[in-house]
Amino acid sequence: MERSPLLKVYNALLPAARVGLAVAPIFSEKLARRGREAALSLDVAVREVDRLRSDGRRVLLCHAASAGEFEQIKPVLRRIDRKRHILVLSFFSPTIRDTATESDLADAACYHPLDFRRDADRFFARMRPGDYLITRHDLWPNHLAAARRAGARTVLINANLHARSLRLRPWAMPATRAVFSLLDRVLTGSERLRARLAAVVDPGRIEVTGDTRLDQVWERARSSGAPPVLPGSFLDRRRVLVLGSVLKSDERVLFAGFRRAFARPDASIDQRMLSLLHVPHEVGEREIGRIVSGYSDIGLAACRYSRLDRFRGERVIVVDRVGILPELYAHGPLAYVGGGFGAGVHSVIEPAAHGAAVAFGPRIEILDEALDLAASGVGIMIRSAGDIEALLDLARDDARLESARRGTRRYVETRIGAADRVVKSLF
Repeated sequence: MERSPLLKVYNALLPAARVGLAVAPIFSEKLARRGREAALSLDVAVREVDRLRSDGRRVLLCHAASAGEFEQIKPVLRRIDRKRHILVLSFFSPTIRDTATESDLADAACYHPLDFRRDADRFFARMRPGDYLITRHDLWPNHLAAARRAGARTVLINANLHARSLRLRPWAMPATRAVFSLLDRVLTGSERLRARLAAVVDPGRIEVTGDTRLDQVWERARSSGAPPVLPGSFLDRRRVLVLGSVLKSDERVLFAGFRRAFARPDASIDQRMLSLLHVPHEVGEREIGRIVSGYSDIGLAACRYSRLDRFRGERVIVVDRVGILPELYAHGPLAYVGGGFGAGVHSVIEPAAHGAAVAFGPRIEILDEALDLAASGVGIMIRSAGDIEALLDLARDDARLESARRGTRRYVETRIGAADRVVKSLF
């Protein structure tokens, strides 16, 4: 794409984008913070890299756009030989600025410049990396082209191109192929993804190594220690169904299924010895209030996580705090992962790493792990309120539940090790 007419068109449109970006900080504190901090963060990072460069180590520039991508790349960073490499972490989002710069996983960290050609050339001229490593999908044409002009190897790991991606639409394919042509290596998670990626990049550049997200989830599950404390009476002799990353689109099916299941004779939530741990994707007051009211409408009292000091034996806890869902999955032998009745299901490997049986809605095309779980029969597909009722029945069937849990544990254990394979492939 370096000489592609598409890159010329792309760059011709960027001056208008620059004008918009100059105004945007007025309306966005995130962009305003980025504007204040970006230049200084790069200066500090370059000084540190230049200080370390004297011992002949190769600079490895790893780009993680935001918090999710940083989590994915952590297992790779842990495995890089720091005696041979200087690790630099770049990011776009101000939300991970402090985490990234304070992390001991990299020697230096800075904001990634916006994708203007002059800024990209200056960035690589100053940083002089031997490798430019990107995780997932944050591909910027001018930076990829600038990296190649500077002699850096360009590598995409955890490459994902789902079946409904706009990049695969006929009108987008020329641009997609042009951008992917700027990559020297593409490392992806499965043969399914390799076949799809082969439509936009030379198959000889693609390698299946697995997805390092699974390694990070597995390592976090093993090292996180005891999960967040919940009331003893909520847990004692009860099965916990963790409802994770639940969206409003999931609630309709969930509440309808709960209403049906708990109304059956001899099948109340107490007779089932069941507790519900509801973790919504959004935790604003409006969303939490709607969820608590939803449970009240079907005859279940709910306690907010932030008010556990007032817990009075409720069988539902609604979590109004962010950042603890992966650890909360440790409480449940059974989990429902939200998003499958909306844009697409969220992470199914977080509960799987804790050995939970995993259920999800039907929109799974964007997540390769969910496709695998569904195709193998290990994942539990939820399409209707009746399926929720069956899920609750599974929760009190010891033999079936344990069989489902064995399936998810086997799925995870046979797929960890992607970070080792990525590092071995690259170095």
